[in-house]
Amino acid sequence: MQIAIIGCGDYAVIESYTKDSGSKFLIYADPTQKVYDMLGMIRTLSLGDKRPEYMSVGLVGGIIKGIKNALRAGGKAFKAGDIKQVGGE
Repeated sequence: MQIAIIGCGDYAVIESYTKDSGSKFLIYADPTQKVYDMLGMIRTLSLGDKRPEYMSVGLVGGIIKGIKNALRAGGKAFKAGDIKQVGGE
């Protein structure tokens, strides 16, 4: 069985995402979000009732981490895709 990650951002961020995440999976970009729409995935800023187990930091920690990552990414920071897009793990 193979697993692939399909991001909703620009292909330009794949290299840095692979490096930062250490992912060994195939990674593709779908900035049009057509795959997300076909699969019925929603867009929301809701954090839900509880933090998922895989999230290691809270809201404030996530914001700080996001700012640090954006500064490191430079111009690519604005190519990460729709922040409201909910994934399909």
